[in-house]
Amino acid sequence: MDTRKRDITTDLGCGVTLMSQSVNIQAEGTGAYMPKGDSLDYVRRIYRVDVELGQRVECDGKPGTVVFDPRFGSHYVHVEFDDGHRSPCHPTWRMVYR
Repeated sequence: MDTRKRDITTDLGCGVTLMSQSVNIQAEGTGAYMPKGDSLDYVRRIYRVDVELGQRVECDGKPGTVVFDPRFGSHYVHVEFDDGHRSPCHPTWRMVYR
């Protein structure tokens, strides 16, 4: 497993770029970067839901997969829907965990 530090930047459009602090990341052969540990610790602790990266969910009836997205806060579950768009979802509002 390749572990290194990297700044995460996200182009928000209109000339605005969001940049986070350097975080430890892990690359596990997929080319996807994720923070060391994961972004769902807060959600598990505060909302007491059993959620993992890559887990299938339904948010407001729409199927998708839990992903890491640095654009959204740690108090949301980040979902990539089957139609391709991503959105933050509240951990307990109309969420079904599969």
